[in-house]
Amino acid sequence: VESEKASLLNSLQESQALLRHTQGALTEQHDKAIRLGERFRKLRRQNSSKENKEEEEDEEEEATGIPSSQEGPSLELLQCKYRVAVTEVVGLKAELKEVKDRYNECVEARVRAEEQGKAQMQGLETQVSQLERRCRDSREKVVNLERELRAANNTALETQGILGNAQDELATFSEELAQLYHHVCLCNNETPNRVTLDYYRQGRTPTRMPKGQDDHRVLLTPRLARRLAAINAATSAESRSPSDSPSKEPLTAEQSPVRTPLGSPVVSASSSSSSSSPAPESATGSDLRREPTNIHHLNAIIRDQIKHLQKAVDRSLQLELAPLMDKDKEACMEEILKLKEQIATLRLVLKVNKQ
Repeated sequence: VESEKASLLNSLQESQALLRHTQGALTEQHDKAIRLGERFRKLRRQNSSKENKEEEEDEEEEATGIPSSQEGPSLELLQCKYRVAVTEVVGLKAELKEVKDRYNECVEARVRAEEQGKAQMQGLETQVSQLERRCRDSREKVVNLERELRAANNTALETQGILGNAQDELATFSEELAQLYHHVCLCNNETPNRVTLDYYRQGRTPTRMPKGQDDHRVLLTPRLARRLAAINAATSAESRSPSDSPSKEPLTAEQSPVRTPLGSPVVSASSSSSSSSPAPESATGSDLRREPTNIHHLNAIIRDQIKHLQKAVDRSLQLELAPLMDKDKEACMEEILKLKEQIATLRLVLKVNKQ
């Protein structure tokens, strides 16, 4: 828009300069025509005065009838001057006609240039008005887009805050599930299993890893990464002390290994495999906190924890129902023995009756 406006202004300035140049040329031609007219009038006056003098001399000669010897050369000289003046008058007339033609052409060119300048001026004014209208429309569009962008940014910030809160709540829920699983295992007098998860770094489904593979890259939240670092430090300290026995303390849900049905380790809300390094996990956790896909991983973790918790609860129910089943079994055995004694007695009675 600015470049078109500048080009139109340049063409307008060029047209104005051409118009001024044409006006100057027309004024020069007009002045020249005026000077030639004055010169022509002077020559005409001189010629008329000469003709009058010659007529007076002719009349005097006719009156006297005695031509003088000195008047012959002067007459010839006057005739020569007359012829020269006549030729000059003819040339001046031709030149004056040419100047008039040029003047008329210049006037016509000036009129045409003025008309063209007016037409160009009108066209430039319309173009400038159109460009100004477009500029206003563009500014309004920019303002509307900026307003929409601010609204989208505000919505994105709100959504990001909601996602962060959801991730924190899911992480807290996962930790509570791990503690509940640990408590159920302790109530069942069983050793809790380590629940670990291993996912694709860019995928959404658990990856199938070989059982002997030790390098597990786990996508965790920053809280889980810090918890993982603390657990790894604790496990390394326990492995270095020979006096401590792993059987003396019950393993928590974050320390016992188990395999998922896919055969790959899985990670609870506060655990990971002992071979994974905590430093890269904490570094990647801060970046993944902003990603909505991390919620999917937390959901997968929680689903897997719920499965293991369900198994532990089923085992607890079985253990709770075991004494009742034993009592029922003993009662059934007593009834069976009584029935056997009654059957034996009936057989004896039948034998006696037959005899």
